[in-house]
Amino acid sequence: MKNMWENYDQKLDRVEVSNQKILEYLISRKSNRKIQLISLQSLVGIIATPLILGFVLFPIALKDPLRTSTAIGLLILVILFLASFITGILFFTKSRSIKPELDSVIKTKEKLLKLQTFGINVHKIRNFAFPLIATSFILIFWNQLNYTVETKILIFGLVVIAQFFWGKYKFKMYFSDRMKLLHKEMEELSQYKD
Repeated sequence: MKNMWENYDQKLDRVEVSNQKILEYLISRKSNRKIQLISLQSLVGIIATPLILGFVLFPIALKDPLRTSTAIGLLILVILFLASFITGILFFTKSRSIKPELDSVIKTKEKLLKLQTFGINVHKIRNFAFPLIATSFILIFWNQLNYTVETKILIFGLVVIAQFFWGKYKFKMYFSDRMKLLHKEMEELSQYKD
């Protein structure tokens, strides 16, 4: 009878260990999908930046004779897009280095925290870039719009406000909420691994 109970205990232990490994795998896989989605969004930004500059802004801006204001606006935009491109690449490489299924929970948490800090800092800088983007658009397209000066100023003011609020919404929806979920999943994972 005692041997039977010991065998039964061993089977339960094996089942418990196997269930624990399955849970760890599922949580790691779920977290990995979220990280891959963050990386994919960053990659789309990396690809879209030169496309927008090369195929949309330059042809529209250069269809009229090049004015000083247009050149200054294009220069500002190129600098901002280049900075966005570089931060996109940095963000992409940081997000791709996070491997919940391979790294320990503590190491994954550290990498997530570094990624989150980097993302927050980039978002703060981008909030200050919105007025510069609007200013560059004003400089580029000022002579191409057939409106009164007041209407042009109103349009570009609304663009700055819309960019600001869209940036805050996008940051919360695409980054902040996902990071909270990833931290929660890492907490769950650490419970099962301990």
